[in-house]
Amino acid sequence: MVVVSDAASYLSAISRWTPALRFPVLIDDGSPAAREDIARFVRAYRPQRVLRWSAPEAEGAPIGAAGFNAVNPAELRRAVARAWSIDADENAPLLAAWKERGHEPPGLVVAGAKDPAWTAALALAAGRGQPVVFIDTVRNVDWAFTTPEADAFARAVEEACGPLGLPWRGLGDAIDAVTLCVHTPVRVDAGKNIHHATTDRIGRLGSGADTKERWAWAGQVFGTAAASAYRAMSALFLQPSRAWIFDGYPNSGSWAKYDGTAAAKVFTEAGLPTDIIDAPKASLRDWRLAAARPLAADLILINSKGNADFFDLEPGRAAPGDVPLLNHPAAVHMVHSWSAFVPTNRGTVGGRWLDHGAFAYAGSVQEPFLTAFIETPKLAQRLASGAPWGVACRHDAGPVWKVAIIGDPLYTLGRAQTRAAQGPDLAGATVVGANLRKDLADRKYAEALEALVLTGRDADASRLAAAVLADDPKGFTPAVARAAVPALARAGENRLVVDAFARLGPHAGEPLLLDALWLSAFPLLERGEAAVLPVLRANLRKEQPGHDAAVLAAGWAKAHDRGSAEAMLREVRADISDAAALTAFDKAVREAPDGWRP
Repeated sequence: MVVVSDAASYLSAISRWTPALRFPVLIDDGSPAAREDIARFVRAYRPQRVLRWSAPEAEGAPIGAAGFNAVNPAELRRAVARAWSIDADENAPLLAAWKERGHEPPGLVVAGAKDPAWTAALALAAGRGQPVVFIDTVRNVDWAFTTPEADAFARAVEEACGPLGLPWRGLGDAIDAVTLCVHTPVRVDAGKNIHHATTDRIGRLGSGADTKERWAWAGQVFGTAAASAYRAMSALFLQPSRAWIFDGYPNSGSWAKYDGTAAAKVFTEAGLPTDIIDAPKASLRDWRLAAARPLAADLILINSKGNADFFDLEPGRAAPGDVPLLNHPAAVHMVHSWSAFVPTNRGTVGGRWLDHGAFAYAGSVQEPFLTAFIETPKLAQRLASGAPWGVACRHDAGPVWKVAIIGDPLYTLGRAQTRAAQGPDLAGATVVGANLRKDLADRKYAEALEALVLTGRDADASRLAAAVLADDPKGFTPAVARAAVPALARAGENRLVVDAFARLGPHAGEPLLLDALWLSAFPLLERGEAAVLPVLRANLRKEQPGHDAAVLAAGWAKAHDRGSAEAMLREVRADISDAAALTAFDKAVREAPDGWRP
C-alpha cells in the first residue's frame, strides 16, 4: 500500500498499475481526516507494508490539498491507459485497445478538470477499465439542481457516450453505470417542494421528472481529493468481513417487512458474520452502548425514522453525534427520511456517517415514504448475490425518486482479491514505522503513535498511550493526546479516552475527537462517574448542544442529584444568545428521553 502527498505522485503511482498487479494509493494531505481515513483503510486491508512515496517527477510539486484542486484531462487519461499498459491520452485509442483485448467497459466515469474528486475518477476508471469524460457543471453537493440544469447535465452525460462508440442506451449493453466523481448537487428541485436524487435522474432518457426509461445506474463520489481517493480505493480493494444491522422499527405492520433479523440470517448463511440489534432491544440506550466503541463492521444496515438531524429508535431519539466511529471503511444503507439532504454537513445523519468513514452510502434526500427503499431482507439477498451497490439499493423500475447512491455504483460484495507476494517496486519509498524504535527512544510519542496507527497496530498504540499517560505525564503533550484519543477509543479504553481528551489543548475542538469523547463517555455517564462531567460540560458539540446537555444531565443527576443537573442545564442555556439556537436547545432538552427541562 502506498501513501502520497502530491498530485503528480498520485498520478504516477496509479499509472504503475498493470492489468495483473494493482495496489492501493491513498493521499495524506496533512489533515487529521486524511490520516484517519488512511488508518481506517489499513485496518481493513492489512497490507504487508505501508510506503510513503514521492515520484521523481513530483520534485517541487505542491504538497497538500491545494495541489489536487485541478488536473489536466490528458494526464489523467494517460495514467488510466498506462495502468492497462497502453500509451494514450485520449479515450479513442484506449477504447480500441480494450476492444482488442476483449474488455468491455462496464460504465462511464464523469470528472471535472477543476474538481478534487478527480482522484476517485482516476482510480475507478483505471481499476474497472472505464473511460473518463470531463463535464463542467454546477458545483455544490448540498444544493439542488433546477430541473433545466439537471436535464442539461443529463444530456451532457448522454452526449459524452456517443463518441465512445459503445452501446449505452439500454440496460444490459456496454455502459450500464455512470459514476459522478464531481461535486454536483445531490438532488434536483422538481418543483412544488419535491426534491429527487440526482443519482436517480442521471442514467434515464427523457426530460424532467417524468422520465422513466433507465439506461444506467448512477452513483456519486465527492469530498476532498484525499477523501475521494479513500472512497474509491475502498470500493476497489476491500470486501466486508463483518456486517452490523440495527433495526429500529417495530415488528408490526409494514415495518415488519424491513426486519433486520431476517436480513442478518441472509448474510450469515452467505458466510458473512453479522451482528444484529433488533426489537425488543433496539432502544437509544442499546445504540449508545454499541457505539461506545468504534464499530468493527464493513457493511451496515439501519432502519430508523426521523429527519436529517435526528433518527428515532425503539424507543429513543438519537442525534447525528450518536453515529458511531468506524474501525473500517464501511458501506452504509439507511432506511430513513432526509438523511442525505445535505450530505457534506456533518450535522446531519448522512453527513456524519460519511465523516466517520463510510465510503458508500444509500439514503434519502427528502421524505421518500417507506416503500422507496428496498426491504432490508431483500437488500441483503441482492448484495449477497453480487448485485452492485448502485443496483441493489434501488427498485428495478419506477419513476425518478429520492434515494441517493453515494459511492462507486459498481462496488460489489464478493471474494477478496488474490494478494501478490511482492508489493510495488517504487524507488525512494520509505516504510512507515521504520523509525519507530528511535522515536520511542527519543520520547517522540506523537510520531510513534502516528506510525503505529498508520500501520494498523492499534493495540500497541493504545498500550503506548496508556503507558505514557501513567508513567510520563509531562510527555503526554496535546500532540500526543491528539494521536492517542482515537486509538484508545478503538481499544475500548473509555475512561482513558476522557483522561487523554482533557489534555488535548488546542486540538480539543476537532470534530472527530469530540465524537470519540462523547461516544466513549456514555457508559461512564450511566455509571455516574463524576470525573467525566467537567470534561463533557466544557466540550458540548456546537451542532447539538441541547442534545449533549440533556445526555450530560442524566449522568450529572446520577453522580450528584437532579437539582444539580437542572442547575447545570440553566448555566448552559444562559451562555446561548442566539434566539434560534435557544429554541433548538430547549426543544432538544424537552424531547430528551428523561424529559429534562431547563
